[in-house]
Amino acid sequence: MPKAFSCPIGQSNLISTLSASDRALVEPHLRPVKMHIGMTLEAPETPIELVYFPKSGVGSTVTFSNNGRRIETGLFGYEGMSGTAAILQTGYTSNETFMQVAGEGLVIEPDRLQDLMEQSPSFQRHQRFKLRSYGAAKREVAPGIDHWSHKRFNNRAENSHLPIRNESG
Repeated sequence: MPKAFSCPIGQSNLISTLSASDRALVEPHLRPVKMHIGMTLEAPETPIELVYFPKSGVGSTVTFSNNGRRIETGLFGYEGMSGTAAILQTGYTSNETFMQVAGEGLVIEPDRLQDLMEQSPSFQRHQRFKLRSYGAAKREVAPGIDHWSHKRFNNRAENSHLPIRNESG
């Protein structure tokens, strides 16, 4: 059963729904950020520099077809995050993620996020819970797109075979 969105308005659901001990572990490493319309959060074939947890605004993830056509495969706001490839420990994505609606959020470096996830299995499960439906949605929205999985050419949807996808929330 999906977790309920129980965070106060203007907060990140992924951060505010952490246990008190996990929040105490993570919050000192989060920095506030303003995100303007069109701001690129992730670029294809480029290392992920920051992971964004929006508190407001809307981010969009697009995939590129073989002929270069852009296909929107995901939207996220206060309930989500960018940088899921960093959680999957690839550090690269073949997708582009940008802000469609300006907002504010919190950022953390991917390496720091990985370190914190290693320190707390409950934090790791909480973050990976978000990834469960991404692959299924992408297959439905963009079935004709080639999906690759490699450290330098990662497509988040193709990681559905990883054991983390089967962990219980």
